[in-house]
This record gives sequence, structure tokens and C-alpha cells, in this order.
Amino acid sequence: LIVFLPAVAVCVVVLQQSKVVAAFAQLNDLQERGDRQKALAEKAIAVDKQWFTLGVANVALSAYIIGACPDYYYLYYTPKVISLILLRLIKFYRKKQHFLLWDFCYWANFLCIFYCWVMPGSPSLFRTVFMCANGPLAWSVLAFNHAMIFHSYAHVTSVVVHFSPLLLSYGLRWYAA
Repeated sequence: LIVFLPAVAVCVVVLQQSKVVAAFAQLNDLQERGDRQKALAEKAIAVDKQWFTLGVANVALSAYIIGACPDYYYLYYTPKVISLILLRLIKFYRKKQHFLLWDFCYWANFLCIFYCWVMPGSPSLFRTVFMCANGPLAWSVLAFNHAMIFHSYAHVTSVVVHFSPLLLSYGLRWYAA
């Protein structure tokens, strides 16, 4: 009989529609919501720290490679751009914005990768890559106010997608063997 006492008490309170019990239940829900928001905020801060570290490392490593051996920058450029664009594809696909990846900047990056790995000896393709990288992509960094905000995945990706082909074409044009 004592085992059923809590269940009976809950049924009585529910049937009476007690405002005190409802208030306590609501407070508990608010507490749980606050805990979830706090956990989500802590996770977001951790992800921001990781992106900040990757962004700073990217700038430092890109500068070092362009300064030390610019003709091998494509070996760093290729996995960096492919991974960032794939992450963006996944994120955009979830938001049903994947058609934004038909933009010129993504095609120009694909053209750079195609030149580096498929047709590295084609002078006409290199001229096209050079004009795309040093023309529209380079000007878009200034025109669209791309900012290097290290803790923001979207900003880091935009800067890399628009500025890395410029570095690549510079290294290939002036320092290729």
C-alpha cells in the first residue's frame, strides 16, 4: 500500500490541477533548459577555440610555405580547400542552400585543383587560372569585405576560398620549376 502512495498523490494533485505543483514542474523545466543552454554555449566556445587555432595555423603555415617553397603550395592548398568546401557543402545541404556552391569562386577553386593535378603543363589553362585568381577572386576579397575572423568557420572558409587561389597562382607563376 505504501508503494502506491506517491502515484496516488500525483493523481490527486493532477485531478485538482494544483497551481503549486505546476509551478514547481515549470521551474524544473526552466532549470533543465538553462542547463542545456549552458552546455550548448560551452560546446560552441570549444568549437570556436578549435576554429581559431586552425585559422591562425593556416595563416602561419600559408605564409611559411609561400615564403619557403611557393612552387609546392599546391600540396597544402588542395586538401585545405577540398576539406573546407566539403564541410561547407554538408552545412549548406542541411540548410537546403547547397545551390550556393555553384558560385564562381568554387568553380575557380576547382579549376585551380584541376590545373595542378590533371593538366599542369597547359599554358592556356594556367592563364585562365591566373586571370580568375588574380581578377574576380582577388577583387571579391575587397569588394565583399571578407574579414579574417579566426573563430568563425564561415569567415575562415570565405577568405580561404577567395584568397588561396591568388597565393597558388603567384607561387606557380613566379617560382614554378
